[in-house]
Amino acid sequence: MLSKLKSTLFLKFIIIVTLLFFTLFLVSYALFNNFIIEHISIEKLDLVMDDFYTIWLEIGISFFILLTIALYVFSRTIKKITTDISSLTLYLEKISNKQYDSIIKIENYIEFLQLSMHLKNLVKRLQQKDKKQKKKS
Repeated sequence: MLSKLKSTLFLKFIIIVTLLFFTLFLVSYALFNNFIIEHISIEKLDLVMDDFYTIWLEIGISFFILLTIALYVFSRTIKKITTDISSLTLYLEKISNKQYDSIIKIENYIEFLQLSMHLKNLVKRLQQKDKKQKKKS
């Protein structure tokens, strides 16, 4: 389940960022053609178009570098989330097997730590309920 979530998020991120880049390119190209080319002589047009493509090449390289950095941060974040969710899942499996003395270790995000504290309180209640049921039997 987590791998599907990770691949879905990754794919959506790549698609959105790529579409944003190409949309910006197309808008700037259209604006360039409609407003700037009309005021330039034909002799200078090749030079201006070369400058335009050079600028967009530099923007594309910068975009690629920023995208690579963003993907690295994204993958590290997903890895941390996966670690914490796996820890919570393992803890819940142990609780379902009535191993109430199991320990949960959350390392990365405060939200998962808060969830684990609520789970520990629930485990205490379940443990007390099981003790009462054993005494009645």
